[in-house]
Amino acid sequence: MTKRSTPEHFWSMVRVGEQDECWPWLKHVDKTTGYGRLMYQGKTWKPHRLAHYLTNGVLTSPNLHMMHLCNNPICCNPKHLRPGTTKENIQMASRDGLMRMGERHPRAKLTDEIVRAIRSSAERPREIRKRFDVTYSQISTIRAFRCWKHVKALGDL
Repeated sequence: MTKRSTPEHFWSMVRVGEQDECWPWLKHVDKTTGYGRLMYQGKTWKPHRLAHYLTNGVLTSPNLHMMHLCNNPICCNPKHLRPGTTKENIQMASRDGLMRMGERHPRAKLTDEIVRAIRSSAERPREIRKRFDVTYSQISTIRAFRCWKHVKALGDL
């Protein structure tokens, strides 16, 4: 086992503090996801998952998320982590206002204003498609409130 594959090496890359504090990951963090990554014993890990594993000796199912009770994605304090399902993770993120929806989402191509215009337009989908450079499917799902649900209609503002 190399020095890089030891628990001591891992914890040297975490600012370990008091038991109730967040323990931040000190190395590279991906700008898109907000999480770090590292190699440990030949496997790629997110630091918070490895912290939980090293502390509890149990690797949770790969289908379970390691939820941050502190809402801090770089925190590696095992007391701030717990396994949870995708549904639980989404519910917690939504409840805590962490979901990047609509125009706040990094890959959004539309704005709330365009979505309102699509919903309120009397134009046929062909004209809407040309005007806003969207697909027929996007127009349909926007008008049916199957996406961009958080955007209210003009009359509901």
